[in-house]
Amino acid sequence: MFLKMLGIAICLFFMLSSGCSHNTKPEPTPLPIPTQTPTPQPEVTESVVVHFDFSSSLLNADQEKVLQEALKEKVYTSVRIVGHTDSQGSDEYNQKLSEQRAATVSKYLQETLKFKGNVSVEGKGEKALLNADKTKKDHAANRRAEIVVILK
Repeated sequence: MFLKMLGIAICLFFMLSSGCSHNTKPEPTPLPIPTQTPTPQPEVTESVVVHFDFSSSLLNADQEKVLQEALKEKVYTSVRIVGHTDSQGSDEYNQKLSEQRAATVSKYLQETLKFKGNVSVEGKGEKALLNADKTKKDHAANRRAEIVVILK
């Protein structure tokens, strides 16, 4: 019993003099909180196609309405516009016409729809036909501008 009392007295002495506690386990070190890097979200895109009359780069009222309806109430950050032609005419003429079609859509988006984001335009001429381009219907389908919208 004497030894037991002596052990308690020694422990009390150390507790008072050096901050020793009766519990001899060291305090656990907190684990670092893992940092999470945000997972990159894939781009969300939407495509719109407008068509043009033969040998024209002007948007008619119907095609303007297509753009207005498709882009109404959308929040988008950038737009990529690619103009196309049918296979009628020379390569040089069709390339220039496809570039004019893309530029017309770009101008409409910026001036009429007041889009302020990034716009890229490209003309592909007759290099990306949708079909065989043999009938009037085929030609009409190929005379287009494709608008790819990157949504927020």
